[in-house]
Amino acid sequence: GWIITGISSQDYYWVGGSGNWSDFENHWATSSGGTTFHTGEPGVLDNVFFDANSFSSSADEVTIDLTAISMHDLDFSAVDDEAIFSGDKVINIYGSMNISPLLKFYPDEIHFLSDEVETINAKNNNLSNASFYIDGSGTWTLQDSLLIKQLHLSNGTFNTNGKYVHINDETRFSGSSGAVLDMGTSFFFSRSLTGGTASNYTIDASEAILSFSSSFTPDYNEENTVTINELK
Repeated sequence: GWIITGISSQDYYWVGGSGNWSDFENHWATSSGGTTFHTGEPGVLDNVFFDANSFSSSADEVTIDLTAISMHDLDFSAVDDEAIFSGDKVINIYGSMNISPLLKFYPDEIHFLSDEVETINAKNNNLSNASFYIDGSGTWTLQDSLLIKQLHLSNGTFNTNGKYVHINDETRFSGSSGAVLDMGTSFFFSRSLTGGTASNYTIDASEAILSFSSSFTPDYNEENTVTINELK
């Protein structure tokens, strides 16, 4: 009979300084600083690590040369030198994200797609060109302050965990999957917040301070739950 083997998670370590994401033969090692390489780019089950053995110069640059890249965890926490992560493309993360204050990080869209409990640690990085999309049914909890371009919520729970949040442009709900924005005790700034045509969502700002420079237009109909503490 048939023997079906499941696809397992693997760890991918970036080595060799500057290069293109797709150049797995020269940059995606199976261990930190290793010389044995994977036979393809990381996939949705794989954990991606950048660490002290990834870069040798602050001019080193990782270029996303694909339309979109995917991984489980994205972890830059062990990087000990400045580096650049460039390419205004799409990043699909099926786990947690942990970046470094030493990193210059320039993605266009980051989609969070897990159905588990995950964390986002931006390490006070300026991600003002990046839009976050909470698309999975899981829960994402901030570990540090967050500065991004846009926040889109179509599913799952985004927990700001009392951290400072600054959205340069808009915060927007979409769909009807029951997205939750739990602001805790955060100071939450966004140019605008809109419910759009979304339904069945929750905004819990019962202990937060909210500030909007343009508009605040959630839909207060019976399908949605909107609780506000202080609005500036």
